[in-house]
Amino acid sequence: MKEYRDPTFDEAVGAVSKEWRMMAAIAVKIREAHCNPMWADAQLPRFTGIFRRLLEDPLDEVKAQVKGKG
Repeated sequence: MKEYRDPTFDEAVGAVSKEWRMMAAIAVKIREAHCNPMWADAQLPRFTGIFRRLLEDPLDEVKAQVKGKG
């Protein structure tokens, strides 16, 4: 069976991966307390649905996801 290139699919997956890494980076900052506590409290409502696990999973796993290895 021949495979076809799907640029729309590639773009969508790339956008999701970029957002996931961005949210993982924010979660690492919040969890390691490398930010203003007021800023951290303002960011917490963004962590709903699938993003919630970034605040609950082991920190080393979240750090690996920031680097794109998770």
